[in-house]
Amino acid sequence: MVSAAAGVIWKRSQSKQKALEAELARQRMLLRTLVDHLPESVYIKDTDSRFLLANAFVARLMGTDTSDALIGKTDFDFFPAEEAQQYFDDEQAIIHSGTPLLHSEETVVNQETGEQRWFSTSKVPVYNHAREIISKICLPRRGHTASPRCSSNPSNPRFCTIRSSKLSVRRSCNSWKRL
Repeated sequence: MVSAAAGVIWKRSQSKQKALEAELARQRMLLRTLVDHLPESVYIKDTDSRFLLANAFVARLMGTDTSDALIGKTDFDFFPAEEAQQYFDDEQAIIHSGTPLLHSEETVVNQETGEQRWFSTSKVPVYNHAREIISKICLPRRGHTASPRCSSNPSNPRFCTIRSSKLSVRRSCNSWKRL
């Protein structure tokens, strides 16, 4: 009698486990569908600035065939060392401070075409259940080939020196700041 009751409990437990696994798979499929079909770029990096997730737009920007080709890689795999280091330093500041970077304008060079584009970027730390930062989400929105906030006239207070790194761009244009 006891073994029959234990068998029934075990089967219920297995059924619940299978239902939870099916629901988790469904939620992952929905999230992946959303990420893959966004018309803008989105990616998540771990605390060492390695890609954990990216969509097709980011893959094209980075010059890869698929977003899976980015997983585990860093900006050092795609950009010149100096530029990648500045991206890394900027991301690490967010990871260590826990302070989001919201609506910051940055330049990014498309690795396939060489075209320089401006993006309005928000980077937000992701916390685990213990309130430890475990990753960061980045949501760059496509911009223009020239920054709308800056003038090309050096005497204008909104003048920007366009450089390949986002940190030098931010420091050059007094209208940009961390929020």
